[in-house]
Amino acid sequence: MIRAFIALQLPTEIRTRIAMIRPAIPDARWVDPDDMHLTLRFLGTCEEPTLDEICEHLSELDQGPLDLTPTELGCFGHSHMRAVWIGIEKTEALDNLRRQVERIAQDVGLEPDGRKFAPHVTLARMTRAPSAGVARALGEHGRTDLPPFRSHVMTALSSGRSRGGGPYRVEAHFDLEQEPAPHDQQT
Repeated sequence: MIRAFIALQLPTEIRTRIAMIRPAIPDARWVDPDDMHLTLRFLGTCEEPTLDEICEHLSELDQGPLDLTPTELGCFGHSHMRAVWIGIEKTEALDNLRRQVERIAQDVGLEPDGRKFAPHVTLARMTRAPSAGVARALGEHGRTDLPPFRSHVMTALSSGRSRGGGPYRVEAHFDLEQEPAPHDQQT
């Protein structure tokens, strides 16, 4: 069994710039820049042959690189915050790719993902951080000054049982610049 998800990778320059956005939030566990990504579909715990089948279908997608635009900082949680993120503008191209990945996941037998797609890059995870303090820290940063960027790589990633994800392992790599390639093009 493997805990996996499908994600878009961010260029190194963007990951470095995002990592410099660290509002003063007590007890925040900051995501390592190498682990920053934009999740398209969390697959959950699945058998390796299921992930292999998903990757085979993903390798056949005819998808070029995606232009992504960072938006504002935000957080998940209500009275206590769980995560700080930077939003990514939801475009037709991004949503189309997400729908294709969702369709592939369902075609191989996974349950539909019931969550609304909210494109974002997680910056930090917290355990029950008081909402007032997080809101104050985020308010000091507001909108980001990050430029739009292009994502050239989609990956199938797996994670161990660590709290809050990461480090992640690349199970398969899909170059969005290239012609569709066989599944055996893994890193």
